Amino acid sequence: MHFLKSSKFQREFISEVCQSCFRPVLLDHIHEELSKTLYSFSIDNTTLGGENFCGIKVKYLTKDDMGKAKVNDKFLGLTKLEEKSNGETMRKIVQEKLFWSSTIKRNLLGMTHDRGSSIVGGNVGLISLLEEDIQSKIYSLPDPCHSLNLVVKNSLDCLSEEIRSFIADIHTHFLSPQKKAKLRRIQQENNLPVLNPKKYVKVRWLSLGLSLERLIKIWDALKLYIDQIKRQKERKLRKGRKRRKGKNNGELKSIDVNKFDALLNSPLFASEIRFLSFITTKINFYNQKFQNPYLEPQKVGEISQEAFYFFANLVVLPCILDLSKESLLGFDWEDEEIYKDHCLGVEEFIENLVFSFPEELSTLKNLTSMEKDEFCGIFLPFLRRILNLMIFYLPLEEEVMNNLAFVEMRGPFSIFKNQMLQFNKRFNIIKEDQLSALTSEFNQLQAKTLNYFHQINDNNSILALWDIVEDQGCVLIPLIAKAAMILPTSSSNIEQLFSIFKQVKTLIRNSLSTDNLEAILLLSQEYKERNSSIITQELLHLFNSLKFKEPTTQVISINQIQNNEGKMEAKERIADQLMEVIDEMIPEIQNNDIFVEKHQKSKT
Repeated sequence: MHFLKSSKFQREFISEVCQSCFRPVLLDHIHEELSKTLYSFSIDNTTLGGENFCGIKVKYLTKDDMGKAKVNDKFLGLTKLEEKSNGETMRKIVQEKLFWSSTIKRNLLGMTHDRGSSIVGGNVGLISLLEEDIQSKIYSLPDPCHSLNLVVKNSLDCLSEEIRSFIADIHTHFLSPQKKAKLRRIQQENNLPVLNPKKYVKVRWLSLGLSLERLIKIWDALKLYIDQIKRQKERKLRKGRKRRKGKNNGELKSIDVNKFDALLNSPLFASEIRFLSFITTKINFYNQKFQNPYLEPQKVGEISQEAFYFFANLVVLPCILDLSKESLLGFDWEDEEIYKDHCLGVEEFIENLVFSFPEELSTLKNLTSMEKDEFCGIFLPFLRRILNLMIFYLPLEEEVMNNLAFVEMRGPFSIFKNQMLQFNKRFNIIKEDQLSALTSEFNQLQAKTLNYFHQINDNNSILALWDIVEDQGCVLIPLIAKAAMILPTSSSNIEQLFSIFKQVKTLIRNSLSTDNLEAILLLSQEYKERNSSIITQELLHLFNSLKFKEPTTQVISINQIQNNEGKMEAKERIADQLMEVIDEMIPEIQNNDIFVEKHQKSKT
């Protein structure tokens, strides 16, 4: 049973402790850390329980118990959005939730976002407004996960109407539980894998790839399903049992049955859906790389380039691929002249796909010449559009992200040094009066060679590598490298945060206040991997000062006790009370079961 039901503490008491004690203490702690170090943040909006919210997470470095650097990626705040969610509204949220002091404001290094108009909207977007506040340029990275989703979304219009309508119609059809049950029965009767179609949601990053992948797995079952509907319809027509006007007996419309039957039994169409699934699955592969919560900033540019070159290799002539990256990114791949001179022809394209991916695409070699022409007429323009959209959306030409290799301390020293100096020039980590000391540290590092530090780094961690450099007497160079490590990489951490919120605040359980939701996340974040809590003076003070409406909870007032001995005893009793609450809460937090409710009493 849920701990709140079995606990001796009342729900409102637990809720008040979360919201009025732990929430302010945990927020104070995060802001105190942000006032001491550089940081970046991510911001995004979502709908929870029928209401719109804005969430913020921050990324910064601290030291662990062993004195080693570690990256913190922490939830900071949640705000309920009312009528507006424009740039000025977002600015006020950042000021309220993040900019608690001028020092915190100055320590901002960068941010990541989803390209929303409230963020990037010219002079009235959040980025421009924050630059006014801090009187400095802000490094902003459009979220690469969202960017890849835009690549898919904006390339689909290159596909035939036949493909697009099939995908939409087949998923709409199987929204019905009865139709899914019928499909499962057919699968069981024919010893086929019992699988439903995946729900296709256009706004979800991975949805198209996952749904197409499932369609491929149940293709044979779909053929049997449509065939059975077709035969049932034919029997009814032979018996003269025509459907009433406007009725379809819960099945596909009569015109769709024949269309779906023809498409599902067409080798060409099956190859088209299989190839589209192959493409979207590969994009999902890179999307999931970007979503890695431990992704290091220098990897963002590397993954972006890897994705671009993967798709370029599908359609571009090998001799053209030997050109510089700058040249490839400068081409308009949808231009017909570029296509003729730089891309594979029909037969070369098919041969390249079959040779490179025999397990996934070997069926393409069985197509007739006419079918190959039709296939290439769809997917060559599709892939060329993808290349152009990747150039537009991904940080392939982003100067900062593509010059972070220095954090790995590899390659020629001159390039390493130049990249680090360029980064410092952009972000002003080391001030002008310290540049001579920085030069001395570069000389010291060059004398030992970069490989030396890799040889004595046992755990292969980049942060550990820079801890070693720091232990060897360099102070300024590690500051630059560690600043680079807290650059934003994706706003997927906010999306994952919203997934947790949606388990808590639902349409049914929608009376949770914003502060209470915020408290839940802060508690879960703080005690997820901890088995104990540190009771601070501030926490004790807040706990003692609570005024509960229920008389069953006794709160001790230390100020009413005259003698020191009595005060100490009262203080210990307060700490014991608070520890009892924490002991009840921590195991449930660690099991993702911290669903605290603050019940609103009906007015009488």
